[in-house]
Amino acid sequence: MQQDKTHPSQARGPGQPGAGWPVWPTPDDENLRQLARALTPFVRFLGPGIICAVTEDNRRMRADWSSRLEELGIDPATYLWEGSPCAFPGVRRHAGTKEIAVFKQKASASAEVPPQCLTLDDNDYPKHLWAFTFTRKKWQKRGPDGYQLAHLLDHKEFRNRWCKELDIPPGATVPKPHGLFASAANLAYVPAAFLKPTDFSSKLRSLIQRRAQQLYGEICHIVPPPLAVKTCEDPEWSLDSFEWGAPVGETDNVPEFLEFRRKRMEQLFNKRYQRK
Repeated sequence: MQQDKTHPSQARGPGQPGAGWPVWPTPDDENLRQLARALTPFVRFLGPGIICAVTEDNRRMRADWSSRLEELGIDPATYLWEGSPCAFPGVRRHAGTKEIAVFKQKASASAEVPPQCLTLDDNDYPKHLWAFTFTRKKWQKRGPDGYQLAHLLDHKEFRNRWCKELDIPPGATVPKPHGLFASAANLAYVPAAFLKPTDFSSKLRSLIQRRAQQLYGEICHIVPPPLAVKTCEDPEWSLDSFEWGAPVGETDNVPEFLEFRRKRMEQLFNKRYQRK
């Protein structure tokens, strides 16, 4: 190895190569719009009729399920707000190492029951409705090739972006976000190649959230009232400035899904009562 003979007085200073990380240019607004134009035709939303069916069934079951959730110390408004499209009220994503251990059954049988839920989930429950819609079966661990399911708005408390992405009236009580985990209106299949941009670009996230609001806003509340998805006043980012794929799926298999979820909800309630 050759000895470094650089004299201390020759050390690199600020602004010289090697002084620190270089400052690289980042995408400007037009670059992001180009990316959005490439993305939007491939985003797959479920047809509004499917979301409507889930929302209407929640209205039928709301009184019963809400009272039972409340008996278990679970705030029903977290999952069953008026007009909620939550497909599995009471199911939320695990968060943190303790809950992951409980989910993976590494915790002891006497471990504390995770709060504000019937059960924890990895990421299966949000996919059951999609699976029934297209395969007439519950989720079988395989989805459409090249696509991954994306949550449009945060459903966990850690690093939650609701304050930036939602209109929250002054003084409003902000609910827990767990009900958006399995919400039928908070999901879309996105090409895997686009997942990172849609996770980290606020403008791309807002665009897709506003598209969900456009599709489903008249049939459900995609976020708990009085919260609302933020609008956009920039005409260059208006929904009409982009090409969108048509919503996907028919309602033919939705009755079978609703029967499946009612049976599953009964199982979850019974299991949770046993641990009360």
